[in-house]
Amino acid sequence: MHHMHISWKKYALLSTILIIVMLMLSIIFWEERMYFLDPNWMTLQFLKKENIAIQESRYGSFITHLFPVIGIKLQLSVATILQLYNASFFVFFSTAAYLLYRWKQYVLNVLLLVYFTFFVGDVFFWPSNEVHQGVTWAFLGLGLYFNLVEKQSKSPWLYALAIILLALGIVSHLLVLFAVLPIWIFSNFQKAGAKAALKTKHFYIGLAVILGILAFKMFITSSNGYDNSKLE
Repeated sequence: MHHMHISWKKYALLSTILIIVMLMLSIIFWEERMYFLDPNWMTLQFLKKENIAIQESRYGSFITHLFPVIGIKLQLSVATILQLYNASFFVFFSTAAYLLYRWKQYVLNVLLLVYFTFFVGDVFFWPSNEVHQGVTWAFLGLGLYFNLVEKQSKSPWLYALAIILLALGIVSHLLVLFAVLPIWIFSNFQKAGAKAALKTKHFYIGLAVILGILAFKMFITSSNGYDNSKLE
């Protein structure tokens, strides 16, 4: 994606700004977002457990759980805890957009905005859906990986971090796979051409990693009543 940086940079900057604007709007409309069934029910789980409340092994959601849990530990009011939970989503999304911009992954940055607006119309008023958080984690994983490749980094720890971020995405929801696979295939085909990409170990190693994460997700999903019932 490196050769696309010049043409996409201004759009990525605009995308980052618009996601931050969505953060501001989410703070204004916090009641409309939080009084919907799912966030309200999740907040009750936080208050009951006084800890994060991962549902259906969707571990990527921990990032947004931290905000209300900290509020509970500080003995803040329920309204304030709801506001913290509300803000946590677009704080995470805005941070991801900023990191993708810093990593010069401008196309992924714009795709993130497209997902939050045109592609999925219920993101704003259904914030606790783990698909949204999963897509964000996955984009961060892919973005970090592409950045490391472009810089020709030799750090195994950073590559491992990219895999962990990608894994958090796919584990958060199986539907994230339908975003990850096309991006991986298209980015490789675009860079080297389809025929050349299909002859490289790099392409198949990436596929193996993605499918390995999928296998892990399927394994932990087999013990979950809700997710497993959807696969039967």
